[in-house]
Amino acid sequence: MQFLATKLRPSALARQASRLAASRASACRSPLLLTAARATNAWLQPAASLGGVARLSSGDKGPFARSHEKKQQVSDDDGENKPVVELSRLAVIGGGNMAEAILTGMLAEGLIPSSKVMVSDPNPAMRKKYDTMDVATCSRNSSAVKGADVILVAVKPQVLDDVLRNVKAAMDPEALVISVVAGPRIKQLQMILGEDSHVIRTMPNTPAMIGEGTTVWAQSGEVTSVQHDLTKAILGSFGVESENVHPVVLRNNITSPGGTTAAGLYRAEKNGFRAVIADSIWAAYERCLELGSSEHIQRKRPRS
Repeated sequence: MQFLATKLRPSALARQASRLAASRASACRSPLLLTAARATNAWLQPAASLGGVARLSSGDKGPFARSHEKKQQVSDDDGENKPVVELSRLAVIGGGNMAEAILTGMLAEGLIPSSKVMVSDPNPAMRKKYDTMDVATCSRNSSAVKGADVILVAVKPQVLDDVLRNVKAAMDPEALVISVVAGPRIKQLQMILGEDSHVIRTMPNTPAMIGEGTTVWAQSGEVTSVQHDLTKAILGSFGVESENVHPVVLRNNITSPGGTTAAGLYRAEKNGFRAVIADSIWAAYERCLELGSSEHIQRKRPRS
C-alpha cells in the first residue's frame, strides 16, 4: 500500500476546478469510505506480500524530508517537469464524481489527449457532462474497453461483479484495471477477470474532487513496473504531494510546545475527540468489509 499524491500547478488546478464546476450539476454523489491503516495487520505486511507496493515509512531524515522516486521526466510549457507516460487508450467505466475528478486531472496534466478517452455510463445525463471535456462516451461497457490499455472502474460496489463479467471477454488480458470501488479486494476482482489480471485497488478521498486529494493504493503481483509508474502518474494528477513520513511525525513537526496547535490538540483530546474519530473510522471500515463480502463478519475492534 502506498500513499500517493503530487502537487498540481496552479494553472492546472484552475483548469480542473473550472471543468468540475461546469459539469458536476447532474452528478450523483456517493460517500467515500476512509479506513485506518491500523484496522488490519495485513496492511502492515512487508511490501513483497502486497505485490511490491511500498509501505509508509518514517525513516526520512529531517523534520520535513520528502522521498521521491526518480523517474524519466520532460519539461512542459510552464518550465516544470512531469513524468513521461505511455498511454494508448483509456476506458472509464462509470461516469460519477470520482471518475470525473480523475479524468479531469489527467487531461489537465496532459497525461492523455481527450481523443484517446472513452467514458461508459448507462445514464445519458451522466454522459452529457463529459461534453465539456471533448471525450467520447457510450452506454456499453464492453464497447468502451476494446483496445484500452488502462481501464478505470468507478461503479457502485453492488454492480461491480456484473460489470466485470460483462467486459472480461472484450478487454485486453494485459490491460491495467484500476478500481476506485469501495470494498471489493484485488483477489475478488481477479476471481472474475482472471488470476493473472493486472489490478490496482485505490481509495481516493473527497478532496480529489478539487485536485487536493490523497490516494491510498495497492497492486496485484502481476502489475508491471511500467504500469506501476503509470498508476503513480494517474493518481498523482489529482493530488497534492507525496510524503513518506508518518502522519504523527508530520503533526509533531508543526506542534510547538505551548503554541496554538498544542492548545487545540489538548482540548480535543480532553473532550474525547480521539474516541469519536476512532469509532467513525471503525464504522467506515466495517462498512467497507460489508461492501466487499456477501456476508457480514463482525470483527473485534483493536484498542486505540
